Amino acid sequence: MGYENFTSGAYTQFGANFVLAPTAIMWINLQMNYEDFVFRFPIGPAPAHTEEYSVQFEFEMVAWEAAGEAYFCIFSDEIDPIRVLNFSGTDYQYVMCTYRYLELGIVRGGAPEDSDGWTAGPVLNTRYYCTLTRSLGGIGVEYALFIRTGSHTGVLRDTLNCASNDIAVYDEFMPVASYDVPTDTYKTSGFMGNVDLGMAAPRSGNFLVNGKRGMVA
Repeated sequence: MGYENFTSGAYTQFGANFVLAPTAIMWINLQMNYEDFVFRFPIGPAPAHTEEYSVQFEFEMVAWEAAGEAYFCIFSDEIDPIRVLNFSGTDYQYVMCTYRYLELGIVRGGAPEDSDGWTAGPVLNTRYYCTLTRSLGGIGVEYALFIRTGSHTGVLRDTLNCASNDIAVYDEFMPVASYDVPTDTYKTSGFMGNVDLGMAAPRSGNFLVNGKRGMVA
């Protein structure tokens, strides 16, 4: 459906430590104690968010300290840094990158429900092409993150999988967010962008994304 435009007015930035370009968001020395995030609200009509979707994005880390963390591609029912989402009992899905490790996770009511990690990890100055899918499973929702290099059809580096027993309703999308640990100054620098949310207009009462029911613009 085309890349998200972060300077179009659909997105709002909280804090000054992310640099927004039309299709990319960059950060330099983003500390864990910062309260920064970028968000889009609303994503679309609530019934659409309980179904299936496929989202594509790219990221690249250019510097990190061993305990620094970068969060991106977050679907949530609240808008806040990660620590505040946990304290407020929020349901959300996230992707987190730290030193040589990438994680896909599901949080329910502010507590971790499931996660999976790429332990071989990303390396610096390498572009990664990710596809995040959400589909209805037997007892809830299944998530998968496909990580490739070269392109979205390039070499598959890993696939992460997790599941939730609850079909959460997500109203907000945060392409990037900091953690907000008051005393933690570990840093990361990187890029996240070329985001395709896979949104489509409803047709005959159905929300269609890539032939499936899903989110709408």
